[in-house]
This record gives sequence, structure tokens and C-alpha cells, in this order.
Amino acid sequence: NSKWTKTEAGIGGTDAMIDNTGKVYLLTSSTPGYASDLSIFKYKSNGTFMWHQLFDFGGAEIPSRMELAPDNKMVILAYGTQTGISGYVDWLTLKVTLNGVLSWSKRYDEHTGNDEIPGHMAIDTDGDIFVTGIGGPFPGGFNLGARQFVTVKYKSNGTLVWTYAQDTINEYQSGRRINIDSRGNPFVLVDINSLTYHFLDNTGADPCSVPT
Repeated sequence: NSKWTKTEAGIGGTDAMIDNTGKVYLLTSSTPGYASDLSIFKYKSNGTFMWHQLFDFGGAEIPSRMELAPDNKMVILAYGTQTGISGYVDWLTLKVTLNGVLSWSKRYDEHTGNDEIPGHMAIDTDGDIFVTGIGGPFPGGFNLGARQFVTVKYKSNGTLVWTYAQDTINEYQSGRRINIDSRGNPFVLVDINSLTYHFLDNTGADPCSVPT
């Protein structure tokens, strides 16, 4: 049985989230066109509207996903253009408080002449954020403008910890899903050739080479 419904102005809902108190968050975009911004609506558990917040990062932004982090803030994935740079998009990772205040945002842009689009994210128990998708830099081959599947790790405060990109020959490989095992190491599913990567997210001075 439906308890309540809400209709809001936007370019379709892309994701929703429920916090630990039952409040609901809707992720969408603002007005159609090239000037769209990230748009978040918040409701009480009974559907009562609480607030609406827009986020503009200098271009047209398209939302992708949102998740609740261990520090009781929401992490949002999106992609969008930059002011003065037409045509190409970069992926955006941002953290927002449950009151709608931006804590930090990071733009992943390693290709000035090609798109970078996030596919999925996962957050571990420490609040570290793993994001996979498609972008640059292309690590091999003759076409340095080509794209490849990329996975990055951010700390809970937005600090970039590492970036992983491997030349898998096919330039259209894209990270589609990411999950974290009980030891905090991510698994990434890559499309086209149906690849699965298991990353060992270790710290320390002991080198760990890639197995043959």
C-alpha cells in the first residue's frame, strides 16, 4: 500500500536515500537544458517536505548516485561540463551534510579532450570512498586521448589516495559496479570483456608487485 507520493520539478529522479532516522532524500537535476544543476529534495518519513538544495559546479551537471556515509553525510556521484570548456564532461564526487550543506567536492578530469563518467561507488566502514567509471589517463597505446576504466579512492575528507588505470587494449572498458569485502578491499566489475578486479587496499612500506 502506498503511504505517500511526491512530484517535484526536475529531469527525472536518478537515486533516493533514506537516513538512519527515516528521512528521505531525492536526487535529480534542475531545469532541462545545458544549465542543469544537481538538485536534492528532503522529506520527513511521512512525506512532509523539508528542504530543496541546488548545487552548481560551473557547468551543466547530471546526477548519478547517492549513498549514506558512516559519518552521517551523503556522498553523491555526478558528471558535468566545465565553464568555458564545451562538449566534454568530468565526473564529480561530493559530500553533503544531511542539512544540505556542501562539505567538499572533487572533480576527476584527466582528459581535456574526452568524457569522464562515473559508473558506481562504494563506501567502507572507515568512510573511504571508492569510485569506478571511465576516463583518463589512458595508460598505454598510441591514442592518449582514448578512455579506459578507472578506479579511484578518496578519504572521508575528500583527499585523493590513489588512482588505478590499466591498459586493457579496449579503450571503451568502463567500471560498472564496485563492492567491498569484509577486509575493506574493493571488487570492481568491468564491462565489455566481463572483467573482475580485486584490489588490495593496503598501507605500509612493503612493496606488493602484480602477480604474473
